[in-house]
Amino acid sequence: MSTKAEWIRENYDPELSIREWVSFANTPTLVNNPNLQGEVPKPLSFIEFASNLTPNDRRILQNESAYQSLLVNFNKGDLPAIQADLQNLTTTPSISQDAINVLDTAIYESTMTIPDPNWETQVMLSPAQLAGFDVVLVDEVEEALE
Repeated sequence: MSTKAEWIRENYDPELSIREWVSFANTPTLVNNPNLQGEVPKPLSFIEFASNLTPNDRRILQNESAYQSLLVNFNKGDLPAIQADLQNLTTTPSISQDAINVLDTAIYESTMTIPDPNWETQVMLSPAQLAGFDVVLVDEVEEALE
């Protein structure tokens, strides 16, 4: 990567005044997002989780302290605590194998990621920003061109 001064020298358009070029270099335009779409943790829904339990298993689990903790941790979005609560619930006596499967599935899904839904394919960036620099100042251009 070049320095800011090198970038200015390489990209300066002598057809423009320094002030015009600075304006051009700092004006954002719609461009393809230069950053790759990242991954984020898969959102977990307590309602979705609980709806997969039978009414009988839900009644059994509701009496467990880990279930109450699970409600709180879902609301906080505390993934490690959610995973610990789910793991604790798998050892609850008298729940069905189906409930254990639901808990195991929730534990597995809590480790999954999805493409970042907030990532945008196009973003507003100036030529200077695309080159990895902050705002270009008139003084910087004058100095780079000396």
